[in-house]
Amino acid sequence: MVAAKGSGGPSLAPQQTQLVKPKTRKGKRYLEKRGPKLVEDTKRALFLYGNDVSQIVKDAMTDLHKLKGNDAHTFSRKNPDVKPFETGGEAPLEFFCNKSNCSVFVLGSHSKKRPHDVTLGRLYDFHLYDSLELGIENYRGIKQFKGAGTAQVGNKVGLH
Repeated sequence: MVAAKGSGGPSLAPQQTQLVKPKTRKGKRYLEKRGPKLVEDTKRALFLYGNDVSQIVKDAMTDLHKLKGNDAHTFSRKNPDVKPFETGGEAPLEFFCNKSNCSVFVLGSHSKKRPHDVTLGRLYDFHLYDSLELGIENYRGIKQFKGAGTAQVGNKVGLH
């Protein structure tokens, strides 16, 4: 029901968005942690497996995880419902990334149609922004390169 002019009743004007005010100190700390910063933190990466994973993909993801260092989070169980290129399949991925506060993900899978498949992607505001699907053909691990197995002080991470 629309109120008449000047009656002071409800109106159909669109509601304006407003900042959320915290009610507790814990809520204030949470909002400050998630809010914008002058110098942003490094992007955390989530490493997870799809429905079926080959050993080659596991080794490649382990090496990527080592390159990312402390800014990586790994799920060790299979996630058959995570399919970033299908409608509705990105929802569990967004949930996992939001839960672990990761804005980059690496999804490993293996199938007859797409063998040794690795999907790299990023999220904006914990919604899927873009992703890239890669296939591994000739994999050589970090340990196969001389002197590359150890991290040195001053090295930059390989995955931002």
